[in-house]
Amino acid sequence: MSIKKVGVYLSCLTAAITIIGSLYFLDIKWEESPAIDKLQGTVIFLKEQVNFQGDRLDQKLLQDRTDWVQERIFLLEDRHTKIEMPQTIKEEYRKLKIELKLNLDKLKSLWIKDVKNSN
Repeated sequence: MSIKKVGVYLSCLTAAITIIGSLYFLDIKWEESPAIDKLQGTVIFLKEQVNFQGDRLDQKLLQDRTDWVQERIFLLEDRHTKIEMPQTIKEEYRKLKIELKLNLDKLKSLWIKDVKNSN
């Protein structure tokens, strides 16, 4: 082994140790920084806001669907007050009544959850 090769190996070893030491030093500095705590608090706040908006969107979509189902039920009842409903209409009417009940239960649970979160 020549002296040049030994010098190259020592230079590479020294560079690797310096890089590892620098990264360790930067990691410790960043870990102790108060800006990181503030940033984490901001991220948590934004995540809560996104979840809240998502819940409100779900509630709005469910309310719109419930309104549509109610309109459809009222339309069927209005059209078939004087005449008897055909079997296909009765089946649709029954399914809509079930869906309406399920949607109202879901909305009630969302409203209760909303009230609990606001307190």
